[in-house]
Amino acid sequence: MKLRFTKMQGAGNDFVVLDATTAPVTVSPELARRLGDRRFGVGADQILVVERSPSPGVDFGYRIFNNSGDEVEHCGNGARCFLRYVRERGLTAKTRVRVQTMNRILELIWQSDGRVTVDMGPPDFRLDHIPFDGQGLQTLQDAWPLVHPDLGEVWVSVVSMGNPHAVLRVDVGQQRLAIDQVHHWHQEVGLMVDIHEHPGVQHQKEHHCHRHAGTQPLHLTVGSRSIAPGPQSRVSP
Repeated sequence: MKLRFTKMQGAGNDFVVLDATTAPVTVSPELARRLGDRRFGVGADQILVVERSPSPGVDFGYRIFNNSGDEVEHCGNGARCFLRYVRERGLTAKTRVRVQTMNRILELIWQSDGRVTVDMGPPDFRLDHIPFDGQGLQTLQDAWPLVHPDLGEVWVSVVSMGNPHAVLRVDVGQQRLAIDQVHHWHQEVGLMVDIHEHPGVQHQKEHHCHRHAGTQPLHLTVGSRSIAPGPQSRVSP
């Protein structure tokens, strides 16, 4: 089977983009894994599918598949690539595009300098919407304790941006650890959040480590269940 694709990247996350606006494209778990395979396939963190508008008031359908084969709710960097793709392929000339994902509508905005920003909607901290089961745990300032045999007690906060996130704050005194061992943090803490049954953040999730020092910019790293942590981002306070 021949399949036309485009390879793109946003902030270090790379994607295989498939156009399903003229003919349907079925992305099975096997196909997603084959396309995402970095040795025998194209190689990508995720596979993005551009579809026709599914409903009035929406410009396109936007589907996202991890390279592990599972379909997921969101990817902000992928959404930025999505808008560049549909504009450069002549599928739209709009500078503001609304796309329907698995569970919400995103607005993608083309800036005058060529950058793309994404309005993903407000964060949702309601535990049943994330979803997160904190029964039996005592929260402290909206953070929840998980115990790791090597790292000790780790406090994570949970939030949904349409997909569940676990956020770990690394204090300024530990910032060297966050830089030198960020992959270790994501692997160990992320796995602990993934497999922890009680509490548990269900479905696809991302893990964030951020360092904060007063009024200095935040340093943020992001990892996902099947995607390695990406480049660090600086986020102004």
